[in-house]
Amino acid sequence: MELPPPQNPHWHRDVDHLSGLIGHAVPVSFDPGILALSFVVSFIGAASTLELINRRTSSKGLFNHLLLLGAAITMGGVAIWCMHYLGNRATILLKGEPELQIAFSVGTTVASLFVPIVVLLVAFNVVTATNAVSWWRIGVSGTLSGGAICGMHYLGNASVRNYVCEYDTGNIAGAALIAAAASTAALAMFFVFRAAWTNSWWKRMCCAVILAAAVSGMHWCGALGTRYRLVKLNSAVDFDMRNTTVIVVSCLVSSGPATCVPPLPSMYTTR
Repeated sequence: MELPPPQNPHWHRDVDHLSGLIGHAVPVSFDPGILALSFVVSFIGAASTLELINRRTSSKGLFNHLLLLGAAITMGGVAIWCMHYLGNRATILLKGEPELQIAFSVGTTVASLFVPIVVLLVAFNVVTATNAVSWWRIGVSGTLSGGAICGMHYLGNASVRNYVCEYDTGNIAGAALIAAAASTAALAMFFVFRAAWTNSWWKRMCCAVILAAAVSGMHWCGALGTRYRLVKLNSAVDFDMRNTTVIVVSCLVSSGPATCVPPLPSMYTTR
């Protein structure tokens, strides 16, 4: 009869020590490498979004509607949702102990993916309803886009299952202002100068940088004003959920540029 493998005596001491943190706010630090990567992810989504909107030929036609839907998906799903959850992987609780890292519930995480897509679809419909530049439409669309960014962020934080998140009011207000102002500025630059920038990809990329800055700026402004009060330690199931989230983020990011397909012949765009 085989004897069971000896257990690590330090494991129980570590768990007992970490259990003493339950009910307390846990110190937070950030991984600069993942932080930078989260901005790149947001930029990929924003650039794909503007490219899809730029390929629309009118507000009518099935292909034009599909382009707008694709723009909402790349912005909401890649630039915002993927950035948020990858950015949360840059958030390190205490010294990075696996039992203390952020874990998410499935239902709210999935809901936080679809909410910004729906809001952005409305926002992009508003701003592209006419070919003429309309400042009020740009303002409404920018405000809705900022709301989608903020809404996804705090809905995503609501999916955290092992912490209670506490927020500073000033950071919430600042994050909302950053998201709405930068989104409006990016959309204004894109649509006001769209005709002149049709063949100038680098200028569209500048708009994408500003749009990605709206997402990242809002996220990190909100993150700096967030305290994490520990509710329970992670389990093996929570580890699996964190890894699954990263896999989904990777798939969505890789699909973002793939949505920028070559334009169809004009006869399809008006049907």
